[in-house]
Amino acid sequence: MTSPSAAPASSSQVSAVLPSAGPCGPALGHGHRAPIELVVGLYLKALREAARMTLHEAAHAARTSAATISRLENGRTPLRGDAVDCLLRAYGAADWRLSAYFQQHLPPVNPREREREEKAADKAFRSAPWDVFADIAPGASERYALCHRAATAVMTYTLQTIPEPYRTDAYDAAVRTSEWSMPSLDGIEPSPVPVETGVPGPGSGQEMTLLLDEQALRAPVGGARVMAGQLRHLLKIIESGAATIRVVPFGAGWLPSPTHVSELVVHGHRLIAAHSLTPWYSTRSRHARTMSQMLRELREDLTASDSYDQIKAVADAMAAQDARTGPTGGPSPGVRASAADTADEERGRRP
Repeated sequence: MTSPSAAPASSSQVSAVLPSAGPCGPALGHGHRAPIELVVGLYLKALREAARMTLHEAAHAARTSAATISRLENGRTPLRGDAVDCLLRAYGAADWRLSAYFQQHLPPVNPREREREEKAADKAFRSAPWDVFADIAPGASERYALCHRAATAVMTYTLQTIPEPYRTDAYDAAVRTSEWSMPSLDGIEPSPVPVETGVPGPGSGQEMTLLLDEQALRAPVGGARVMAGQLRHLLKIIESGAATIRVVPFGAGWLPSPTHVSELVVHGHRLIAAHSLTPWYSTRSRHARTMSQMLRELREDLTASDSYDQIKAVADAMAAQDARTGPTGGPSPGVRASAADTADEERGRRP
């Protein structure tokens, strides 16, 4: 619900709060950007494009430079709450809840104040208030997709199901209509202005890495036939070189709380992105650093050949099961063994 008093921003209003044009200075603090600065910058760019405005048109409306608008969108300059509010109005996305929530979570614009707080947080072994951003404002699901869409590199660990960019149509349909689905973001209100959120798949030019937990590998989502087809699809992706896929075996010691967690490279910055009930992001928090290190260690420690052989073995087993039971036999979308039980059985068989 937008505020009754919300009205389109005037050029003078926008100009008064935007940073002035000029060379971009060095990154603040420890050379990073707060997650909200990266996320909201991408969102502002998507809103501008949805409004069919070029950088120069947006700059003309705001009486600033195209370079300034570009730096805001690309996370190369601090975001000010009043500037965000005015740009939302200029793009036709005025919503007092968006503005209020963003302003509440933005870091200080003053570099000295920001650096002072970050040093104090580091000394006390805690995160600065803006090091983690939990997004519950309208459009949160669109912003989560935008981050994955804009990243030049995406490394994803998945515990229960294979992520969307790697799915077959049959597997995707089975996930969406079953207990295997991830916590839904459907309860979060959509963006006031629809934005393009399609996520690229393997072979799109992104550097893509999938760390597939063995639990997700063996979960009979959709039944044996659907799962066999999905796993053979992963084998084709590996063979084409479109993405790196590694299988994380049971007992590898990786037990994250979210079912999916990704490390994204957005505008040269590493951004941890995950969601349980809502999307959340982190850059320099200790939690983010630990997750980043563990993801990279898993990718380096697991071999391509072992992972390929594991996926092929399970695909062959699923195909054999389907051949024995037929299209109506075996696991069905309505009655499936839980992945947790499958994992427990596997662990029980291990010495």
